[in-house]
Amino acid sequence: MESGLGVNLTICRKPFWALTFCFLHLGNLAAETPTLTDSIEQILRTSRLDQGKSSIQIVRLADRKTLYERDPDRLLNPASNVKIFTAAAALRYLGPDFTFKTEFLARGPVRGGIVNGLWIKGYGDPIFVTEELAPIVSHLKAQGVSQIQGHINLDDSWFDQNHTMTYVSDRQGKRYSIVTGALSFNFNKLLADGVRGRRRKRIPPQGSYDPALFAGAAILEAFQKGGIVVRGGVKREAAPEEA
Repeated sequence: MESGLGVNLTICRKPFWALTFCFLHLGNLAAETPTLTDSIEQILRTSRLDQGKSSIQIVRLADRKTLYERDPDRLLNPASNVKIFTAAAALRYLGPDFTFKTEFLARGPVRGGIVNGLWIKGYGDPIFVTEELAPIVSHLKAQGVSQIQGHINLDDSWFDQNHTMTYVSDRQGKRYSIVTGALSFNFNKLLADGVRGRRRKRIPPQGSYDPALFAGAAILEAFQKGGIVVRGGVKREAAPEEA
């Protein structure tokens, strides 16, 4: 989408597949089951795993034969194993060349350093962070932008407005215990230190229940610090078709 700024300011990035695979040397899966069993049992007896819980089932796809199992019906939190299925689904439906983007749009060109309204449209970029704000400000200033007349408008319509918690547990204050949104910033988390007397204590991460407004507040502050005057605040508004 071409921006009315006369430039197409779009942040794009490849997805970050945070996958960790543990490849176990199990030998030839076609080998006899006792050999496979002995190999797995030896791994599970190591000092790092012998106190843990496990639920394992290995099935040969060709004939659906169970080659090994250990408490296969025990219910455990799958944890980061879910990322394998998430990545597989993303590769299947989005493709390996998919990029996330965040667009900065305006209705018209820069005139006398002024842009009449700015829209920021998010498309689910999961790692739009503080370190990217300064280059964005520099890019806009290089295009002659010194003032935004009106609000910074936030468009998070790419996702629905059901800001679902991505992780449910009794362990509050975790960085992954956040709500999701098409326009998010710094993982939608705020870190702070509290001081009482001479003691400094890290406050558990606090999440925003409105990712777009949280992102907008940070962007507004970055613009102001970077020398771009904003004659308004931040608000949620879908980008017009002509932007």
